[in-house]
Parts: sequence; C-alpha cells; structure tokens
Amino acid sequence: MDSPFSAHDHFQSTRSARFDSDLLNRQEHGPSPFASMGYLSLSKIYCLCDYPKPTDMFWLPEKIHTFPNDMKHEIENSIPLLDPELANCNLDLQSMTKEDIYFELLKRYQYQTLYHFDTKKQREVPLYKCGEPGCDKVMQKPWNLLDHVRMHAGVKPYMCKWCGNRFTQKGNLKKHVRQHIRPDVNDRKRYNCRYCSKGYTERYNLKTHMKKWHPDKKDSCSLIS
Repeated sequence: MDSPFSAHDHFQSTRSARFDSDLLNRQEHGPSPFASMGYLSLSKIYCLCDYPKPTDMFWLPEKIHTFPNDMKHEIENSIPLLDPELANCNLDLQSMTKEDIYFELLKRYQYQTLYHFDTKKQREVPLYKCGEPGCDKVMQKPWNLLDHVRMHAGVKPYMCKWCGNRFTQKGNLKKHVRQHIRPDVNDRKRYNCRYCSKGYTERYNLKTHMKKWHPDKKDSCSLIS
C-alpha cells in the first residue's frame, strides 16, 4: 500500500549508548538553573493555559474542588519544575519555542519526519513517526513523540523522592506521589459519580464509568476534594 506521506523523510541519529546510564547516575540535588524562568517561558514547555475542547465541555464539573492547598503545595514541591533532561542541555530556553525545546530533547532518539497535506489548512504539515523497528506510531506533536520513544527506550527521567520509582511522564509521577501524601485511596477520590456511590481518583476513570453505566446522562460529572 502506498504511503499517504511524501518522501521528505529524515532520521535523527540514535542517542549514545552511555545516555541511559548517564541519566540514571545524574545527581538529583543542586540548585535548578531554571529557577529564574518567567511564566511565559514555562508556559511554552507545559502549556499552562490548557483550556478544554468544546467537545469535552459536558464532562466538566459544575464547580471545581481541588485538593487542599497544603497538599497541592507538597505535590508541586515533589516533582521537577522542568523536564530533568533539560538540566543536561546548555540551552537558552527563554529564546526557544516549545517545539524547539522538544526537538532538542528528541535528538537523542530515532524518529522520522513525514509531511502530510492537510486539506483544512491547505498546506503540508509535519507528522512524526517512531523510528523503533516494527512500530508504526505517528504523532502530530513532538512532545507526544518524546513520551512514546522514551517508553521504547526505557528512559524514565522523573524519579519519586520517597521511594525512588521512576516514570517516563511527569503526569504519572504526579499521580504516584499522591499515594505517598494520601495513603488512603478513599482520600484521593476527587471524582464522584452523582448517580451512584462510585468514586475515582482520576477523571478519565469517571468518564469511562459514565459511558458504561450511565450512557444516557450527558450532564457534568461531580468532582469533590
């Protein structure tokens, strides 16, 4: 079958064999070189203004209740502000776009850049194909590709300060540290179904529950602290 992509393919060089061991042996302490970065610079990397899509609006709770401020503060202090791999890169982050930063991190991995004609935008747009043999995953964003190729490589830059467990994605570390801060799972169930007694720690689990057990209910889900 012919590929829908044009032949503008480019493979990045494979990361060095020492990379994984260097990452695992990296010192975890010391002042962060990014402590003085401003809000706009950080928002490039983490999309701090991430508003919901219109198609997801019916899943939003009527009133947002978050964890208590003391717990939120402890969670935020327990996870790295930026991607730990950036500490090994001598980069001027404030002058770089979010895409530039992730492409810099992707230099350690193998992937393929493809170009696809977008009929809505009426122009060619880049897509990124995993370079792992036998993997056909294609991503639209470089940060999604980074998470994916790290999974293949077994690279887990985010480490829990309590137990030493490592994670590929920052979000997974954030979920994990909640277990240390609130060991009782019932204390972490912020997402409760308003139609039955079920409660969940993550919103996507409540979405799955709603679709399975209350498919005719399209109003918002309850979120409690």
